Amino acid sequence: MALGAAAYGITRPCVVGGCAQLDQVTALEREALQRLRNEPSTANLERSWDQIAIAQDLVMPIPGWSRHGAQAAAQQKELTAVQTDLRDIIAVLSIGWEASQLSQNPPHPRERWQQLEDLWGEAIARLEQIPDSNVAYPVVVVKLNEYRDHLDAIRRRTVLEQRAEESVAAARLAAQVAGERQTSAMSLEEWQQAHASWQLAIESLMRVPGGTTGAGAAQTLLQEYTPKRDSAQRQQDREQTGMLRYRLATEAADRARVAVNEKRWPQAIEFWQQAIANVREVPTQSTSAENARAALESYTRSLTQTIAKQEMAQLLEQTSKNLAEFCTSTTQICSHTVSESRLVVRLRADYLATVRRLDQQAAANKSVETRVQLEQHLQSTIEALKSISESSGIAIDVLDPAGKRLAQYTPGS
Repeated sequence: MALGAAAYGITRPCVVGGCAQLDQVTALEREALQRLRNEPSTANLERSWDQIAIAQDLVMPIPGWSRHGAQAAAQQKELTAVQTDLRDIIAVLSIGWEASQLSQNPPHPRERWQQLEDLWGEAIARLEQIPDSNVAYPVVVVKLNEYRDHLDAIRRRTVLEQRAEESVAAARLAAQVAGERQTSAMSLEEWQQAHASWQLAIESLMRVPGGTTGAGAAQTLLQEYTPKRDSAQRQQDREQTGMLRYRLATEAADRARVAVNEKRWPQAIEFWQQAIANVREVPTQSTSAENARAALESYTRSLTQTIAKQEMAQLLEQTSKNLAEFCTSTTQICSHTVSESRLVVRLRADYLATVRRLDQQAAANKSVETRVQLEQHLQSTIEALKSISESSGIAIDVLDPAGKRLAQYTPGS
């Protein structure tokens, strides 16, 4: 930016003499160079350039044939050398200015940061080539430090941007794997793998550095992936609950079968109930649900059968007690066996012998009363056995000591 001689209070020189003008030129040059030594900066470099240009304007009109022509020519040559030094530096600073403009409004893609890295690197390399004999070398020293700081910062941004790109790419790859696994998942292990892949994708996105172009993409993908990760987590929990409940159910069912074989009916019923309770807790959306439905039907049927067997066992136990009481009501008159299909009462030989003897005696003595009592006894015996048969719902056979059937009764007949 040319300020012009007037900005420095300088008038056009007298083209004939030139002595005063040469003094002004010397003063301008000295001031410009002193400023660069004392306060090296881009602004002062530009100001010094303007002053040297003004000095050139002052010295150029002095004719060579004049009394000060030789001095003016030497002064002009010196100013041209100073301008060359300044021009070399200004040319490099223009690269820095371009880099500064391109770095505005970050974040930028990695390609832009690499471009900036190249520009700052080029500017530094060219500044390093400027010799310390350059009149504006203090500006070179300042700018070298400044540009090196810029280059380090740009390199860090390049690394961050590259890390962001790699993290986003890793997240997308993990999400692709997660989606494929989730689509075909049919077991707890497969759902765990799908969830792990979604979690890996999210963790990759969480590692994306802020202030990068990848940060915005990461936030968008996080909003997309997080619900899918949570959905996989819920299904994984359902699968885990399903497997656990189904395993507990089968273990309880195994214990129930053992108890049934050992005829420990209360324990068997309790185990069947535990099995049913656990199988009902299997989530309907889990892969164990189908097995659970079949198991529920089987376990419910087994529970019903076990309860029936318990009731039958209790019935047989009570019937056996009733028959035992009958057989030993006065004296031991019989023995008995009990099964689900038939009750068998075997009369003792001594009891039958006593009954026959009393019958024969009553007939010989023509004792009506004795015969009536005997008939009543036999009738009460028959009624008692019928009653036991009716209460148990099981047919009864009465046998003599040799096993010959003396009588039989079927409930409801």
